[in-house]
Amino acid sequence: VSATRNYGIEISSGDYIYFIDGDDTIPIDAMQKLYTAALEKDADIVIGKMVHKINGQDKEISTYLLDGVYKGGYKTLEENPEILHSIGPTAKLFKQNLIRDLLFPINLKFAEEHEFIVAAYVKSKVIYTIEDVSYYYHIREQNKSATQTINNNVKEYMMNLIESHIKVHSILEQNKLHKALKFYGYRITNYIMFPLLLQAAQNNQLIE
Repeated sequence: VSATRNYGIEISSGDYIYFIDGDDTIPIDAMQKLYTAALEKDADIVIGKMVHKINGQDKEISTYLLDGVYKGGYKTLEENPEILHSIGPTAKLFKQNLIRDLLFPINLKFAEEHEFIVAAYVKSKVIYTIEDVSYYYHIREQNKSATQTINNNVKEYMMNLIESHIKVHSILEQNKLHKALKFYGYRITNYIMFPLLLQAAQNNQLIE
């Protein structure tokens, strides 16, 4: 997926880039709303709302709501570190010239997007959030195969996460983004590392 995204960035010729995974969908007016906000606010990144779609039903992401990720308006990484909840490339419209020199690491299978997104956030002069839904992340039976892949490769996924974490930590530390650094640690520990450790324990892989 990283190589594909990198190639997409390389051959892009428009002013903006939007990433969408092949098994997800977007509202019919998503591009219009994101693009309008980008022009009106001269934003480098416009963050839209992501909603899980489970068996055809919309489900809000509770942690994002709790921390105010989708509250509309201007954001900065230091004053609004909660945007690090939204650490994937989807549900965001990027200025092409902001990310054309950034690369997704092709050596990672897991957490590969973290360094890219944090680097983009740091480079951005203007980040703006709209409260409109701009991405549907579909959770289907097929997703179980991805879960099974993680179950069988917990150690590899943990090593990928640690490598990604070190790079992100370095970016945030070098830019003296202390609140963001603290929030990223909380985000990764609670919502990614701890579940991986639990999975390793259940699979009798904890010592490994």
